[in-house]
Amino acid sequence: MLKKRIVSVLIVLCLLLSSALPSALADSEALIDSYQVDIYAPATAIVMAPTVVSDGMTAFTDKRPATVCLPVTLEGDTLYTLDAAGASATLDSQLLLIKGLAMPMLSIQDAQSAEALRAYLNEQQLSNAFVTAGDAALVKAVCQNNMYLRPVLDLSDRADLSIASVCNAVYENGMNIVIIGEAFATPENIYQLQQRYLTVFVRTSGDPLSLHTQILSGANGIITENWPGAIDALESYTETTVVRPTHVIGHRGNNEAAPDNTLRSIVSAIEVGADIVEIDVRMTKDGHLILCHDKIAPLVGRTQYTVSETELSVLTSMELADARAESTDRLITLEDAFILIKESYPHIVLELDLKDRRMDVVEAIHDLAVKYDMLANIALLSSNLSLNAKAIALPLGCAVLNCDSKSGAVRAGNAGQSAYLAESSYRLTGGYLCQEYLYFSVNLIENAKHQGMTSWIYTMNTARDMDNRFLQGFAGITTNLPSHGANWARYLKTETVDGVQKASLHMYDGTVRDVTEDCEEVTLAEGVKALRCKLTLTNKKTYAIYSLPFAE
Repeated sequence: MLKKRIVSVLIVLCLLLSSALPSALADSEALIDSYQVDIYAPATAIVMAPTVVSDGMTAFTDKRPATVCLPVTLEGDTLYTLDAAGASATLDSQLLLIKGLAMPMLSIQDAQSAEALRAYLNEQQLSNAFVTAGDAALVKAVCQNNMYLRPVLDLSDRADLSIASVCNAVYENGMNIVIIGEAFATPENIYQLQQRYLTVFVRTSGDPLSLHTQILSGANGIITENWPGAIDALESYTETTVVRPTHVIGHRGNNEAAPDNTLRSIVSAIEVGADIVEIDVRMTKDGHLILCHDKIAPLVGRTQYTVSETELSVLTSMELADARAESTDRLITLEDAFILIKESYPHIVLELDLKDRRMDVVEAIHDLAVKYDMLANIALLSSNLSLNAKAIALPLGCAVLNCDSKSGAVRAGNAGQSAYLAESSYRLTGGYLCQEYLYFSVNLIENAKHQGMTSWIYTMNTARDMDNRFLQGFAGITTNLPSHGANWARYLKTETVDGVQKASLHMYDGTVRDVTEDCEEVTLAEGVKALRCKLTLTNKKTYAIYSLPFAE
């Protein structure tokens, strides 16, 4: 009986205390645990459809944007934004309205607001958020003590952009998400930026032609005031549709044709359609960077040569012990590979697998990349998270998180787990998730895309596996079979010749196919049309590819 009385008294005391707590404290605590978000996924058949961002606060319905972009200003000691009616409102009140329903993208314009926002986010323990500005220094000021935040560089109002200028602006500041405007957001530009491991959001107007254009251009995210229109546009695609081609990554070049990591292997991978080539990097005894997968160099003869204990001149003078080798094949340096790309294939990106995980190796790569102006044409692959973080700080292009079984990869199937991986990815690698196929799920990559992450998979060695992953929407597939990419189409383009509209498929291997007779004209929205072509993969599955839309 005494125990029951004690329990009753404690319950009453708790109720009295909770009623006496200021409502502000309760509201503040409501922002904690910010990863509990029920993100609405449009019911679309588009493979890895773009995430939808509302450009400004909005009233929520059952359908809602994944993210809400809020302009943040400081008045006195309080942070303000705009509510759904466009009136001034405290940031705290608007974040509470979207809590659990969408993620915030906080946009800042001045240093005072940035400093106040940094303190606010740390106090509220709010980490599941984007922070954006046109000035990278402002973004970094907010994120400096909260490395779980997702920094975004907003270049949407810039009219002088190029692939190189975008990459340099983003990489120099340790970011990987960029916002561009409609004028620069062509399928080719978006594809090249994504090839360089960037996540591309496009700020677009809300008319149907613009919305369908950005969907079909392959953007990772669409930022618009007309987010209901964007969702409606996405949900109008009811058959399997590919809008963002998967990047083909030649595993150590093209080992179907030549020994791994050789010039012939790299060139062959490029010629059959790979737009990224993965190569293995080690450092020799005398400090040179050489391409070699194993610690022991694969050289002819009984003597075993450990790369880190042998001079470059010895390693490059001997024939390769490989059945695919020709008499001229030799181990090559990273400098050789850089010269090849710079002079003959400037559109190609090299993914550098760090087999020698010393910081002086990363620094040597950085110096060599600067010498040959290759920072926008390389990425690092490593499961050493601290090394990746140091590489980003150099800065050195980008680093890819290699989450394999040895580095604690997680088979994540819900938003909470993908958010956890997003934290690790942004904090230590820059926002890229690269895993063995055993550690991926479709739910993971679908949920991770809303956090601005891209998912890359390795190593696919059969045509069936590659086709299946292609239709799951992976950003890139590392493969020993890069020639299979020749079966995939990058774009469907249209042109008018002698008053007749022609359609052509531009394939991965550079060939162009006239498919005018195989296309049909379809209506995407009132007054908006496009050409659609249906393709069948070697796994017997069919998908649709569209031209850019045009006004009726």
